[in-house]
Amino acid sequence: MDRLKRLSDNPVLHAVVLAVWPLFTCGRGLSIADTLYALGNYSFFGRLRGTWEIATFLANLTGFILEKLPGGDSVLGMQIYTSLMVSCFLLILYMLLKDAFGKRNTFLGLFIADSFAWCPTVILYNWLSIILLSVGTALLVKGVNEEEEKRAGKLLLISGVLFGLNVVVRMPNVINALLIAVLIFDEKKRRIRDFLLCLGGWCAGYLIPILMISLNYGFSSYTSMLGTYTTMKGGDAEDYKAGAMLTDILSSYADALIFLLPLFAVTAFTVLVSRRLFGRGKGGQRFCYVLGFGGVILWIRYAWGRGMFDFKYYHYNAVYLWGVIFVITAAALAIYTLIAKGRGRLMKAWALAILLTIAPTPLGANNPLYPVVDDLFLIGPFALTAGVDLLKERKTGHLKPAVTACLLSLTAMMLIQGSLFHLNFALQDGYWGEERDYFSSENKRAAGVSTTRENAGLIDDLTALVREHGFAGREGIFYGNIPGLSYLLDIKSALSTIWPSLDTYTLPEWDRDMEHASRVSPVVFISVSPSEDEKYKSLMHFMEENDYGKIYEGHGVSVYAEESGR
Repeated sequence: MDRLKRLSDNPVLHAVVLAVWPLFTCGRGLSIADTLYALGNYSFFGRLRGTWEIATFLANLTGFILEKLPGGDSVLGMQIYTSLMVSCFLLILYMLLKDAFGKRNTFLGLFIADSFAWCPTVILYNWLSIILLSVGTALLVKGVNEEEEKRAGKLLLISGVLFGLNVVVRMPNVINALLIAVLIFDEKKRRIRDFLLCLGGWCAGYLIPILMISLNYGFSSYTSMLGTYTTMKGGDAEDYKAGAMLTDILSSYADALIFLLPLFAVTAFTVLVSRRLFGRGKGGQRFCYVLGFGGVILWIRYAWGRGMFDFKYYHYNAVYLWGVIFVITAAALAIYTLIAKGRGRLMKAWALAILLTIAPTPLGANNPLYPVVDDLFLIGPFALTAGVDLLKERKTGHLKPAVTACLLSLTAMMLIQGSLFHLNFALQDGYWGEERDYFSSENKRAAGVSTTRENAGLIDDLTALVREHGFAGREGIFYGNIPGLSYLLDIKSALSTIWPSLDTYTLPEWDRDMEHASRVSPVVFISVSPSEDEKYKSLMHFMEENDYGKIYEGHGVSVYAEESGR
């Protein structure tokens, strides 16, 4: 037993597992929507010059640099490079958190977090947001609790720089500035100085990339992007409206709480029995623990039967509500840590940081609590540590069977479901259970990455079509959920985006870009049943006016070209 305990606390073993685990996602998934859309933005960085190239500037610049490395011009190469980046992030965060949470809790928390991270590592605006937020928060809390003033100042300055950079990765990350409230746990005589250091770092981290943007795109480019971004959020993209986002977020919490109600009942019953029997020797204690774990196991069976989760690891449903329940548990433990006596300044600072991470993270996204489930890297280690601290309290003696059963069972299910999800899931590829056992034989960029038969057939057909018709060097329009074709076929978009059907690409932008498109005779790719909005009607009118004809139809995509350009 002692040997197993020493092994579970071994930092070398932790480092090896955390370094290797992210790489298990490489080699699968060729979604021609979100995943390859990100790679297209890197590949054509500096040549599209649209709203989203500037709004996610730092992520696109990072991807552009990674693509220049050996093998970086392929999906597999980028998967490996970005997975190694995540490995480095996990190791850095492990070093920053292990003193506060202990080696074992930090390791398990980070392992669970990476297992639940559903977003492909190549989508850098998401992963850089996670990395900068997590490391910045860890440095902030470390700085607040650092007694040596000079070292504390350095930590807080760097933290501010990372938070500032994060705004240039993704605009809604500006809300993470709320984390400055953690300074309330700073020493009173240092608060003003430390606030100014954080603010100075934030300004430097934010303004230096803005200067780079201004020099590359013009000094009015960033303010123009902000104007377009604000207008889009308020009008065209219904999913991004504040009311719709808040409703979706609260609905996800409500779904999880509905499943938690039976667990609360089981826990309450165990507590009532324990109050009478826990003090009656070891036999009574054993019975209480058996009752606690038996009740939780029955609840897990009930939750599975009612559809809270399943064992189809190619789909979010295997993990999503488990992640939400974990977040709710972490939030409850954070609130308890803040109000409980006997908790040190370090844990209270972390508790506030966790609450200020959980609350704003979903804002600015149009997919309820998925961003929070994707970002458990601070939540996981904190929740495990706060849970262990709760179990160590003497006053909770008769509560231990119920609390132990809940926390251990939740951790076990997170480990099991998360690990199998991590080993099987690929965003939007094989989403309905299709086998991902095919590889493209025609496309060099897709080589070595498994996908579905349908997807591989489409990629091979279009690669051969581009070669046959000599479309290399031509520009294109990719309408519908197929922006990744621009990357795979190496055809630059004739518009300022490779995903023009999105509501976030506004009609005024479309009209402006179509003036350029009319001069270059782009090849047009259209997916089956795109939304027939004003942009789609405009595209149909453009093709009719310029005598376009269909040259390919198959696998859900049609391709059109001018009669004279075929």
